[in-house]
Amino acid sequence: MPFWIIIASAFVIVGAWAGTAGGQPSEKTRIGHAVVVGASSAGRQTACMSCHGINGQGDGVALFPRLAGQYSGYLAKTMEDYASGRRQNEIMTPIAKQLSGEERQAVAIYYAEQSPSLDKPVAVRGYAQAIQRGGVLSAIGDRDLGIQACQNCHGPEGRGLPPIYPYLAGQHEAYITQQLRFWKEGRRGGDEQDIMRAIAGRMTDQDIAAVAAYFANLPPPAPAEQIEPTAWAEDDRATGAMGSAPGGQQ
Repeated sequence: MPFWIIIASAFVIVGAWAGTAGGQPSEKTRIGHAVVVGASSAGRQTACMSCHGINGQGDGVALFPRLAGQYSGYLAKTMEDYASGRRQNEIMTPIAKQLSGEERQAVAIYYAEQSPSLDKPVAVRGYAQAIQRGGVLSAIGDRDLGIQACQNCHGPEGRGLPPIYPYLAGQHEAYITQQLRFWKEGRRGGDEQDIMRAIAGRMTDQDIAAVAAYFANLPPPAPAEQIEPTAWAEDDRATGAMGSAPGGQQ
């Protein structure tokens, strides 16, 4: 590993650990960090930072989602789905399978402890109206179209309902847009009850853009006290909405 990456990683992880008890990371956080920077036994090919960044901010242009501050339960469930084959992705499936169960949980905890940031808002014609429409769909849905309110699962202002339902506030707009389109087209897995596929299937392209704009412009929640990823990792209620697949994959 290049020396500059090691040095940069050290500075970032010191900042990320500053808020822990006594400024010291837990053992699982240490393991998660090792996987993220490619220093685990699985090697560099599993380095999460290559796509999601060392602090989990992702890349909106490249369609790599933000993982920072996401609920560890949701992230761990997603990793288990990739590893088991319940959810397929050409990048994430082989990575998850190479990691041990402990490493998958550790990565979830590591990213859950990072502080998310907010993308700079864009200013285009009609954008304010799109955000307003997205806010309506989030709060009350659309009865005529049979679309339930997003907040029923993802919480008020997209802050999520841990440990199962992820936050959407501050997620990259292009990523949300593409994932909703994948749900609508039946190309996205990880939804055992087909909740998201049914909802997205009733949304127009304009509604998809509106919801994405609304959530992308909300401040993401600060990292909350995390629940240890254990039994609930196998909970079939998890819908996998707006999951962690990179590059807009399934």
